[in-house]
Amino acid sequence: MEFEPEYFSGILKVLILTLLISILPIYFMVNPILIVGISIIAFIAILSINKKWIKKVILDSENKKVIVGYPLAIIGLKKTEIPFDKIDNVTYYEYMSRTPAHFKIEQNGKKLRFNCNGLDSKKVISILENCGIKTNFYKRKEIGFR
Repeated sequence: MEFEPEYFSGILKVLILTLLISILPIYFMVNPILIVGISIIAFIAILSINKKWIKKVILDSENKKVIVGYPLAIIGLKKTEIPFDKIDNVTYYEYMSRTPAHFKIEQNGKKLRFNCNGLDSKKVISILENCGIKTNFYKRKEIGFR
């Protein structure tokens, strides 16, 4: 089962961080070419450091593993595999006011978060239950508007 890649949200985070960094030199410099150069260098640096923001998650039920691909990884691994037997905890978070529905997989202190809609979540939960992994549900109390 393949999930929607998180390319747009990851690149959006990098662009916002780059804009915040490139605003700072405007106060200290008047040369616009230097400001554009710093912005491009900052964008490339942030993109290479934070490659985990831009990922694609595949749940391989036949081989019993989760495959996480990083398409923009210039340095390091382009793909990480998490076998089902090494997963410590799986939590499903339903849609809340600011975050979409998503799964959080914990393994050896590391956490993997990926977005998943309601129909796909039922399939994921059944696949994990067939492999002996219990899914916890995180539900917050509904608070109305004031």
